[in-house]
Amino acid sequence: MEGKQGFTLIELLMILLILVILSIVAVPRYINIQREVQEVGAQEFMCNLNSTLAAHIDEHYVEGAEWAKNGEELMRLMKDDPKMPDGMTYENDTWTVHGANMRWKFEAATEQSAPRIVRTK
Repeated sequence: MEGKQGFTLIELLMILLILVILSIVAVPRYINIQREVQEVGAQEFMCNLNSTLAAHIDEHYVEGAEWAKNGEELMRLMKDDPKMPDGMTYENDTWTVHGANMRWKFEAATEQSAPRIVRTK
């Protein structure tokens, strides 16, 4: 059986141990990076939405435009692509980033105040 070489059981176990250690370190880091990307995307979307709201408030006071009644109407006013980032949803005037514990609520205009977006989490 000369010329045949293979891995010993100890060598295979050492390789397996190294792979397990790498996965223990790499997987949580990968998850954290994904969460950070999701949070940054959501914050950028909400920043654009707040800019749209500021322009909408200006149009209301200067040109007499009707107030947006909900967040859906406000998103339609966005000049850029109103597509929400992955992991973000809109329901009942609330934008939620799932897995990142972030939430914003649209508050309609009242007689005393303009519409606004409030961060609730």
